[in-house]
Amino acid sequence: MRRQYLDDEELETLLELAERATPRPWYVQNLDDDSAMSLTAISIKPSTGYVLRWPMFDGGEMVAATLVQQPRYVSIDDGKWHENANYIVAAANLLPTLVLEIQDRRKWGLTRYELVRVHLGSSPDEKELLLWMYILSTYHIQLRSPDFKLIEALPTRKAAQLIASLWPDPSDAVKASHRYWQEKYAEEIRFRKLTEAPVELRDKIEELTGRLKSDRRVKRLLQVHEDER
Repeated sequence: MRRQYLDDEELETLLELAERATPRPWYVQNLDDDSAMSLTAISIKPSTGYVLRWPMFDGGEMVAATLVQQPRYVSIDDGKWHENANYIVAAANLLPTLVLEIQDRRKWGLTRYELVRVHLGSSPDEKELLLWMYILSTYHIQLRSPDFKLIEALPTRKAAQLIASLWPDPSDAVKASHRYWQEKYAEEIRFRKLTEAPVELRDKIEELTGRLKSDRRVKRLLQVHEDER
């Protein structure tokens, strides 16, 4: 009988597995082997638009293959080589965001992703997303319902995962990775308290937190104490 749900420990394990795997996003590549036989692979680089023949592509960029014909030792009998590759890529790229949303919904009935996405600017740039990352890791969000629950501030790594999922161009392999946002955050957000921020950044943070406070679902924002960091 098919299981109806994953428990919390299993969800956390999925996130840990994604963290240990080759950084995403991944892409499907339709290639040829050295005998000009079709080869379907999963790569860390997007397709060039051409069917490259070995050795014109880099094996060091390939994560896995769903069709290898010469010799034919990877070739599922149902012939769904491309469908399987597309499924693996979609699952790998979207899984961390999906797990975070499920965890949030189980805990609060509302996700941080939903809250931030609603209040993002129409064309968010890096600076705005870094400031949202600051807000997510610096403030608890108290909801009006159910029962005034508290959405707790995120550790920096998880805030970076959420921000990576909000980057408007998922084909940008660099900025779709949480590692990019963690490093960028460490470089550019050098303050812990809002009062320590440069004036222009402080004004922007106050504008963004004002958007959250105006949300009818949000009761208030509570700044994280130093001993909670």
